[in-house]
This record gives sequence, C-alpha cells and structure tokens, in this order.
Amino acid sequence: TGSETEIHLHHEGDDAESLGRILDRGKRHLASHGLLGNDRRFAFIHGDWALDNSHPDG
Repeated sequence: TGSETEIHLHHEGDDAESLGRILDRGKRHLASHGLLGNDRRFAFIHGDWALDNSHPDG
C-alpha cells in the first residue's frame, strides 16, 4: 500500500496458545483489508519501559 500500519495490542493474561490465536486472527483481519504486504524487511517490538528511549540505561 506504500504506507505503514501500526498495531498496539494489550494481551495481559494471555498464554502462548491464546496469544497465538489472537495474532493469527489479527493477521487474517489485516490481510483482508490489504494491510499486510509480502515485501518483509523490518520489524521492531518493544516494551513500555523503553518507550521513547526512557529507560535510564539506554
């Protein structure tokens, strides 16, 4: 699409199985809207403690 899609997922209380189901369902939903491309290049995942380089140790 020539653009980016950002996803913010709250998954407190999920285990590996339930999180896997949620992610798979989400991928299918995004793909149905043409929001997932096939040209994979880069992905980045971080936790709240490191948002905006806010962790004191970098």
